[in-house]
Amino acid sequence: MNAETGLMTFTGCELVPTSWADGDSFSVKFPDGKAFTIRLYGVDCFETSDRVETDKRRLRAQRRYFGIAKAGGNEQTSIVEAMKLGKLATERVRELLRKPFTVHTAWADGRGHPEFKRYYGFITEADGRDLGSLLVREGSARAFGVTRARSVGITQDEYKKRLQDEELSAASRRVGAWKLTNWNSLPEERRVERAQEEEEKLRDAPLAKKSIDPNTAARDELMRLPGVGEVTAIRIMEEREEEKFQTVEDLRRVPGIGVKTAAKLAPYLIFPGKVLPSYLAISGLGSNRSIWLGPPCIHSEIIARACGSDCGGFGFRSNVLGSSSGRSTAACASSWCSNHCSATPPMPNALAATKWRREQQAVLSFDTNISS
Repeated sequence: MNAETGLMTFTGCELVPTSWADGDSFSVKFPDGKAFTIRLYGVDCFETSDRVETDKRRLRAQRRYFGIAKAGGNEQTSIVEAMKLGKLATERVRELLRKPFTVHTAWADGRGHPEFKRYYGFITEADGRDLGSLLVREGSARAFGVTRARSVGITQDEYKKRLQDEELSAASRRVGAWKLTNWNSLPEERRVERAQEEEEKLRDAPLAKKSIDPNTAARDELMRLPGVGEVTAIRIMEEREEEKFQTVEDLRRVPGIGVKTAAKLAPYLIFPGKVLPSYLAISGLGSNRSIWLGPPCIHSEIIARACGSDCGGFGFRSNVLGSSSGRSTAACASSWCSNHCSATPPMPNALAATKWRREQQAVLSFDTNISS
């Protein structure tokens, strides 16, 4: 794992053909043979279907963003054209990823479609080019969505600006979806979309108090909050990748959320306490300090040592961290692993416990000092 970016790099990955994939979200087979759905950072391709209400709304927003809400003469023909563009982007990704490629991911939750668990990631194709940048450059995607630092020297903000520059270039060259853009109507289409988003939030079922966890909520869930549109929802998702929100005040780190907006959000937000999972239960220890350990199922060996004055010291050495009474012991929960690891991302070898990013970790609170 890169200590500066928090990204893990997996070479030799392969695209897995599926019926549901689109240009920015698809199944990838990793070197260990397991397949996971990767959602590209920072880009948004057209949907390829309008079967469910969520897809219809996204298609509408995408069409208005590109200024093609009436492409072909009316709204229905525009929807057909947009889905064609989505399918072209899907085919383009298949072409670009014919050869083994590299995935860079922090295994951050890329929540979207309820039927598919997704993880955000960057992809470097066989020729060394960034897949997201290519799609935007060719007009197959818009520069839109959650981003993070791409690599050392390319910060989150820098990567976002590079995508925006690629989008501007694509629009000026009239390539991809930009060939259909009505430049006179584009500003009005975007204004109408913003207004309609607000109206839909008011029409939707009343938002229950203490119902939204800003650390796990999907984009559409966040957009139900008062004063949170699509752009702010994406900013919340980006910020929680950097550091989890512990209180309402923490949301003021998000650009666009000030004191008044935070006050409006407060009644609807919930910040669940960090409950110790049963498979990581540790007893007989103090409770003043914390050590962060990795996810419950770790395919490669992880060694985490902790020494405390009142517990005599203890350690773990196994493929899966199991329960312990606090004594020095080698813990193992292989039976738990065999039942659950199919849904857990592969992890690199011998990661230091202190280097795991917070969104990937479970917290154990006890009176110890970390020794690595």
